[in-house]
Amino acid sequence: MLRMERVGDVTPSPDGRWVLFSRKTWNREVDKTSANLWIVSIDGATMLQLTSAGYHIDSSSVWSPDGRSVAFVSNRGGSQQIWTVDVDEGKARQLTDFPLDVGNLRWSPTGAYISFSSDVYLNASDFEATANRDKESANDPMRFDRLFVRHWDSWSRGKRSHIFLLPVKHEKSGWIVDGAPIDLMKGVDGDCPTKPFGGSEEYAWSPDGKEIAYTTHLGNDEAWCTDLNIYLVSVSGNDVRCITSENRAIDTQPVYSPNGRTIAYLATERPGYESDRRRIKLYERKSSETRTLTEAWDRSPSSLTWSPDGKELYATVSETGRQKIFAIDAISGRPRIVVCDHYNFNVHAIADTTGPSRSEVGCRLVFEEASLTEPAEIWTVASDGSNKRRLTSINYERLKLSLTSKPEEFFFIGALG
Repeated sequence: MLRMERVGDVTPSPDGRWVLFSRKTWNREVDKTSANLWIVSIDGATMLQLTSAGYHIDSSSVWSPDGRSVAFVSNRGGSQQIWTVDVDEGKARQLTDFPLDVGNLRWSPTGAYISFSSDVYLNASDFEATANRDKESANDPMRFDRLFVRHWDSWSRGKRSHIFLLPVKHEKSGWIVDGAPIDLMKGVDGDCPTKPFGGSEEYAWSPDGKEIAYTTHLGNDEAWCTDLNIYLVSVSGNDVRCITSENRAIDTQPVYSPNGRTIAYLATERPGYESDRRRIKLYERKSSETRTLTEAWDRSPSSLTWSPDGKELYATVSETGRQKIFAIDAISGRPRIVVCDHYNFNVHAIADTTGPSRSEVGCRLVFEEASLTEPAEIWTVASDGSNKRRLTSINYERLKLSLTSKPEEFFFIGALG
């Protein structure tokens, strides 16, 4: 299993012709790991390597809106910084040199900003102030007057993960920084992404590039409270408002509809209960009204993405030992299965350009699929569940050398029937 390559960061290009992904490998001889970025054509016929980082990690990759460039996070310079690479040229350039690590990139729809997360002190004026405070307090004893004290293997040292905007512009030499980073959560005593497991799925850009929706928890009760909320903030950092304040349980993973009129998100109903069933909710931005789309559906979605026409939502859902892909009608909430076998995740929807009739198929899904006998590879399927095909077979040769048991499924009647 250590010798298997790991596929991740799967993202289709804006025009749907290419799929960006990372390949993580381990070298047994030197006991080091590397992760580089690759692209594969939507028909699976062509695969090209974008970056070659040596024994470093390239991750959190995102396309520029025009599809000509990719931004990503790499530690090849000694810390987690933002790099860019032009797809045609293939030369990676370092964009930032902050004294703090960054992560969870998203590129604004207008191309004017790259958003990212970084851990900062609330009263620090800039990144340098946070870094200096870290150095000064590195050997100080830790003191806690509130929970959390730690998340798993990481102490809580008073820093918060905030979303920042980095102004950028493209010149002949490539992408350059066009201003100081902007803290969209300045003064907010909360994390986005939330700790310890949150990622870039917890915030989203509006289609017009004027607003970001993000998830966080405010208050001193976060150690025993599940009241995550979704906030909207303009790119100026002003005009912040909460759209889920009435629900005292989890509200998370906002995604804007393609026309920008609706925000879909996942919500639970029982405060303090982490394993409560998640419902899909729809927030109408013009009327500020919210409705539950899937109250009658006895399933708990774990991720959401809109179809290009905004008529459906695609969700990954655990059911009978699998993680399936469902399509949910955005008006009625009626679900239907698109992919029913194995473990599917990281789903993206693109306009279909390969089917015989685009009006019949609607769109195509790109996703990762793993099973009990094979690690994750990239697949694509029409939105009606037809024409499913794999785009990558990264571990084909390795799997031929391995002996795996054939999994079998069985059911039995338990206690009380």
